[in-house]
Amino acid sequence: MKFKVGIDIVENKRLKKKLKNERFLNWLLSSNEQKKFQQFKSVKKKLSFICGRWAAKEAIFKALNCQNLLFKNFDIYYLDNAPKLQILKAKNQNYDLELSISHEKKYSVAVVIVFLK
Repeated sequence: MKFKVGIDIVENKRLKKKLKNERFLNWLLSSNEQKKFQQFKSVKKKLSFICGRWAAKEAIFKALNCQNLLFKNFDIYYLDNAPKLQILKAKNQNYDLELSISHEKKYSVAVVIVFLK
């Protein structure tokens, strides 16, 4: 079985100033993710959410070598406490994806494994 791997790490404080930047949020988050983001009350939760999405979407782009998709075309959600990924507007998806997102005090990291069919 062939596979590709993408990984990304982000220093959380780097994105803190972006939490109130509506243009950035619209660029990064899918509409479902934007709704979820708005539900969080604390800056800490919002920052963790944004940083995890940033790292995950960077990792996805690295693994898939995407050129015609935008960050907001990737919708990350949780099912049974595990992150799942849906690619919006995707055609002929010839692969399966596994995603892991982790947070530490100063950093967020994500790994994507793409299993080619």
